[in-house]
Amino acid sequence: MVGKHKQCKHNRRFFKSSITILASAMKNMRYNRAQVTVKRVAKDAGITRGAMYYHYKNLDDAIAVGEATIMDEFKAMLNQRHISAKNTNRQVFLTIFILIFRHKGVFKHVCEDIGNQGLLYKLMEVAYPQIKIVWLPVNAPSPRIGSERVSMYFKIIVEVICRWGQTTNCNIDKAEPYIKKILRITENASRYCN
Repeated sequence: MVGKHKQCKHNRRFFKSSITILASAMKNMRYNRAQVTVKRVAKDAGITRGAMYYHYKNLDDAIAVGEATIMDEFKAMLNQRHISAKNTNRQVFLTIFILIFRHKGVFKHVCEDIGNQGLLYKLMEVAYPQIKIVWLPVNAPSPRIGSERVSMYFKIIVEVICRWGQTTNCNIDKAEPYIKKILRITENASRYCN
């Protein structure tokens, strides 16, 4: 784990507060990144500055821990889902939407600020190996993460997720049309990402 918090590794309350701190940091970064301070984030998260420094080296460390917590939860969710060959893509994207809904305090700010969307790209990197895409030519190996084609695919998917987050305030009950759009994009990835 990152930072000084090894003693809290399995403390549920600590991890919940790390998500709250991440949400506060993302919210504050939307307005003026240069003026985001530990004091401002701690106040917005409802904790003291001293508590922040007790658990984290600095604000970057706190953000890294919050993101790592979300990524660990996402990996566990993907592992828990019984992903069938028939509905693999739908289940993977539904898992992404459920995770975002669970942490909409973080992701509503991520969806609203193009400069804060790195966490969505990290989710896509974890999900990508489980997504079934037919790239052209058919016999060619799938492009790797970081390639131009995959980067374009991620960008298009992240735009759809952000549109859902902005339009519905990350409301899972309104996710279905966006999931369908992502599935259509994924089915036609070779056409969209050339």
